[in-house]
Amino acid sequence: MTESLRMLMAELIDYAGLFPPAALPMTACVNNFSDYQRSEHAWMLNRFVVPILQLEPFLGAFEQPPASPETEAPWKLSAIVGLEPESDIDKAVDFNQRIFPRDKAVVIQSLEMKASDPETVRRLAPLVPKEFETYFEIPCSDSLKDCIGAVAESGARAKLRTGGDNA
Repeated sequence: MTESLRMLMAELIDYAGLFPPAALPMTACVNNFSDYQRSEHAWMLNRFVVPILQLEPFLGAFEQPPASPETEAPWKLSAIVGLEPESDIDKAVDFNQRIFPRDKAVVIQSLEMKASDPETVRRLAPLVPKEFETYFEIPCSDSLKDCIGAVAESGARAKLRTGGDNA
């Protein structure tokens, strides 16, 4: 593999085993991610994707994975914000303040949230602390251009759903 291709693909893949089509139980996902981090393709692996509402079950499963060297980087999470964005953002901040200083083994690095219109992006973006990379999942609809504009104005990143549950 060429060095330029390796640079392009480095940390490209987020692990979303909790979601369809895999829809695995939390413990299986944590164990899989742990195994993948030690594989020959680990350089492509980036974040473990978990809904905010499943952070506590994640922690329960996370305490069980195989031991790893102390020099290993913390697990980076991408937390999915649910139907109560303000509360979920607060939970993500609390999680990082409560967990990361204690053991440095896991940290929420990014937040992902749905935004069906530019007004939602403009309302939610200022609520997210700068410590998080922010992704707005926007619809492929007539409002796409306006949503992309609002995401760009906010300094966040846009995601387009390409499969899975569109609800």
